[in-house]
Amino acid sequence: MADRERRRMELWFRRQGLPWLVHERDGFGQVLLRVAPAVTALVLYDLMTTEFSLLVPDTDEEFGTFITDPLLALLYYSNFALIYLVPVLGAWQVLHWTRNREPSAGSTALVLALCLAEVFGVPAVDYLAGFAEGDWPAVLHGLGWVLVFGLLAAAGAGAVFLWALRVALRQLRVLGLLASRALPLLLLFVTFFFFNAEIWQITSTLPRPALWGVLGLFSAVGLLFLFAVAQDELRELAAETGPERVPLRRRENANLVTVLALAQALQAAVFGVLVFAFFLTLGSMAIRPEVVKMWLTKDPTSGKLFGVLLPVSQELVHASMFLAVFSALYFTTAVFTDGKYRDAFFHPLLGEITLSLAARREYLARWPRAAAG
Repeated sequence: MADRERRRMELWFRRQGLPWLVHERDGFGQVLLRVAPAVTALVLYDLMTTEFSLLVPDTDEEFGTFITDPLLALLYYSNFALIYLVPVLGAWQVLHWTRNREPSAGSTALVLALCLAEVFGVPAVDYLAGFAEGDWPAVLHGLGWVLVFGLLAAAGAGAVFLWALRVALRQLRVLGLLASRALPLLLLFVTFFFFNAEIWQITSTLPRPALWGVLGLFSAVGLLFLFAVAQDELRELAAETGPERVPLRRRENANLVTVLALAQALQAAVFGVLVFAFFLTLGSMAIRPEVVKMWLTKDPTSGKLFGVLLPVSQELVHASMFLAVFSALYFTTAVFTDGKYRDAFFHPLLGEITLSLAARREYLARWPRAAAG
């Protein structure tokens, strides 16, 4: 009975995004169950992009003719939506299947087969479709992703991400309120740069890996800010708890800080995606290919994002990505000066953390660390 109660409490901590507050570490079978949703999403995404590549022509001229046909355009946009919808639905179904499931020989075999499908099956499909030559880099690429997901699952990253995602989805109303207040003023400022030739010239000359590096730098600055704020808030919360509290270990403190920062980072990411979609729409409507050619002294090229061909230019994609991440960084730093945001979003988060700290005290009182083995 005591083991069952302890297991139930540890599962509650995991659902709160706090796997590092429990004593017991996951075994191999449990890690495989936790990695299954992410690998499922990756396999489905790879297969959908292969199907999409078979549907869409390769050259700019053929694609321009293809997208002007109403029926083919409908087929294109529906398949484009399915590329992202099918992996999400598949991962959700697998997550539902793995929830509260104890590892067994059957579940272990199923997840291992899923991992092998990503490592060997997806490259085989690409080879049969004519998109690969059957060499080892594709196999190593799939193996690398499976290993990364496995390490993240073993570290409890999945529990942290799912909790932060649930919080972000619950607080979409708050995000809409903030976006309606911050977006118009921000767009007045950022749109000026969007219609500036220098931004297009800078971003168009950057290869995609270099652009990701620049965007990663912006993202790192925003995350450092969020982690610093979350650490300060957690320190104040711990001081208010009183002397009866059990001091946090480093990994426990890191877990609490991470869930606070990640929940806010996901909201900033949603805001950035909204800005990205806005500039893609605005650019496709207001900036003609002749203007892009005049700014860059070359013809615009077909845009791609994560290997998916888009009905806009690559130069527009690059400029929109740059300004979207810049806007998300502005959003991250600006919202903490908004009292309504702190009352509507951040204070409920701190309330959940307070509840988790109280549950931790009870957990440690019943099962001390030394006795946990």
